[in-house]
Amino acid sequence: MWIFLVLLSFLAYSFSSIFEKKGASIHEDHTSIKMVIWIGFFWGLVALGLTILGLRETSSLMVEMVAETPAILASPIFFALALLFNFFAFKLIPLSIASPICNTEGVFEFIGVVVLFFILGKTDELEESLSGWKFILIVLILLLTIILTSIRNKNENQENSRALARGRFLIKNGHFAIIGVCSAFLFAIFDAASSLVDIYFLGELGNDVVIASMDYLYAQSMVYFCISVVLYFFLWFLEKKPYNPFQKHERSRILGAGLDTVATVTWMLAVALNQIYTNIIINTYCIMTLILSRILLKEKFGRKETTLIIAIIFSVVSFLTIEELL
Repeated sequence: MWIFLVLLSFLAYSFSSIFEKKGASIHEDHTSIKMVIWIGFFWGLVALGLTILGLRETSSLMVEMVAETPAILASPIFFALALLFNFFAFKLIPLSIASPICNTEGVFEFIGVVVLFFILGKTDELEESLSGWKFILIVLILLLTIILTSIRNKNENQENSRALARGRFLIKNGHFAIIGVCSAFLFAIFDAASSLVDIYFLGELGNDVVIASMDYLYAQSMVYFCISVVLYFFLWFLEKKPYNPFQKHERSRILGAGLDTVATVTWMLAVALNQIYTNIIINTYCIMTLILSRILLKEKFGRKETTLIIAIIFSVVSFLTIEELL
């Protein structure tokens, strides 16, 4: 079941990045806010679905759950900030550069989980999970992802330097490129912080805090929805007119937001089953994103990137095979 959830989340994140990139038009204002509004809308549908289908373990309202455990607010707030930076990065730099940088979140999250296990005195469980070939493959995946990110950034800087010598920039201008890269790294940091909160409450780490998985998912969904409502009125204030999210050119945002929500929901369910490895494996979806950006968005990458992509895919498949067999 865990592998199925991981693969579903992996694919949903990969395709959502493509549609989110298409929806992050550099010629349109406030696209980041508009994307977060759409994602919040879909999270509202998740909350409604959990209630109608009777999947919640208790009848507690979101306000009651937040009043009892205010810390659960941290995850959606961090995640909303991460999304704003993510879509801003998509707007300014190519997806094949933004996605690997964003996926360094897996490195930050892995370090955070290890520290969290030590703080909570669960070192025995950590040692058991990080033993043997699985640990070696995880370290290899993290290192290859970091190297891929470094090479993509280096190649883009070289291309921009050559373009500057010819009197133009490949990315609208160099300052925008720097801001885009910084935004992608800020996404990685805030998303890692959000993930650590989820991992604490959804897994055994937070067993002293009694929140069932579906109730936690409901609370998160409602908070995301409330954030999107606040952003909708904030956008209305900025643009001096109400935002119409159902226009024809909104299709990419709708598809991207829907797939992003599916990916995050399945990620949360996977985390409830495996706290340590879930985020690391899913965050290699930048590999699929690179392949899709090459096919659909016509973005280019060289032999080194291709070799690293193949190596990461082999490492992930090997890890999942070992996890299934053991």
